[in-house]
Amino acid sequence: MRFLVVLVLAAITLSAAAQPYPSRPVRIIVAFPPGGAPDIFARLVAESLGASLGGQVIVENRTGAAGNIASEAAARSAPDGYTLYLAAHPPFTLNPLLSKAPYDAQKDFAPIAILGTQWLVLVVNPAVLPVKTVQEFIAYAKANPGKLSYGSSGIGSPHHLGMEYLKVALGLDMVHVPYKGAALVIPDLVNGSLPVTLSALTVASAQLKAGRLIPLAITSKQRSPSLPGVPTIAETVVPNYEVTAWFALVAPAGTPKDIIARVNAEAVRTMGRPEVLSRLGAMGLEAQTSTPEELGNIIQGEIKRWEVIVKEGKLKAE
Repeated sequence: MRFLVVLVLAAITLSAAAQPYPSRPVRIIVAFPPGGAPDIFARLVAESLGASLGGQVIVENRTGAAGNIASEAAARSAPDGYTLYLAAHPPFTLNPLLSKAPYDAQKDFAPIAILGTQWLVLVVNPAVLPVKTVQEFIAYAKANPGKLSYGSSGIGSPHHLGMEYLKVALGLDMVHVPYKGAALVIPDLVNGSLPVTLSALTVASAQLKAGRLIPLAITSKQRSPSLPGVPTIAETVVPNYEVTAWFALVAPAGTPKDIIARVNAEAVRTMGRPEVLSRLGAMGLEAQTSTPEELGNIIQGEIKRWEVIVKEGKLKAE
């Protein structure tokens, strides 16, 4: 009887193993609501992956707790290739540094591929701040310690960490005002409640075009074709400064390597398509690709780099 049970279990295992991937819907969990950059990247990959694999790939938006809810759900999912996660830096990599997050960005996930990046732009309300360049802004901030406040989309967001990077690097004293989303910051910036913020270009573009806000510098290493006349922070006030949000595809640790390789290949193809590059560029997003190993190194490097800023800035989740 025991021998028969073993044979039946073996047959079931072989049958399951013989099923093509995917044999049922694949989900990509996203920690942010529909419409934002993470969701856009996830849906691009979902559409392409579904067509390539001949199966259904759905995007599941699970918001809350600064991304921890979605990250934990993905980390605890079965490592069978049917759950993928759209990891967004900095929350994904830095939440464990800011609080007791319910996951480990390195141990609990298998890297697949980086998909793209998004730089930010330092913007001010010229009616509130009498500055026209980033150098003038820094001089004004130093001359008025504790009197300037800046808005962000929340603790641990790239907007928050980018400004804290400036504060630590230049010895500035500014007050952080966290909001529940980047889009909520701009109205207060326009009405004068806030003088300055770091913002995604897509969020601030309308007000920049209207002249209600002015761009002082961007946070990427090189200047962007989207704002060719705006310098980088690195070339003006803080050498080697770079703060970009990046978006990557990962899976629960232990996911089979052949599935990782297959999804990576499709993600790389997707990010290289001309129509995808054009669509992303219009939104201030830049496509990027990597091997799983390269993404693993990127995650490790970001954690190591930001540990210093988090410690020196005494940052923590509230």
